[in-house]
Amino acid sequence: MNLKDTYNKIAQDWYQEVVTHNWAENGMKHFMDYLNRGDLILDVGCGPGISAKTFIENGFRVVGIDFSEKMIEIAKEKCLPETLEF
Repeated sequence: MNLKDTYNKIAQDWYQEVVTHNWAENGMKHFMDYLNRGDLILDVGCGPGISAKTFIENGFRVVGIDFSEKMIEIAKEKCLPETLEF
């Protein structure tokens, strides 16, 4: 099994773990302090879109990319699909 297949296989469990324990939240808040609302953020390796959703909720535009199709499916389903670009 390659890395992409592994991420596709664990995508739902990964989403549950990250959404439950959002360990990156403080770092993202600090990062957003350096930006202007409305700025475009490229979220490379966006996974299930947890960070992208936080950025969108704080007034940023986001383009998320990930090589795991399953992670992108979850991001589209869970994270404000009407404003998230993939």
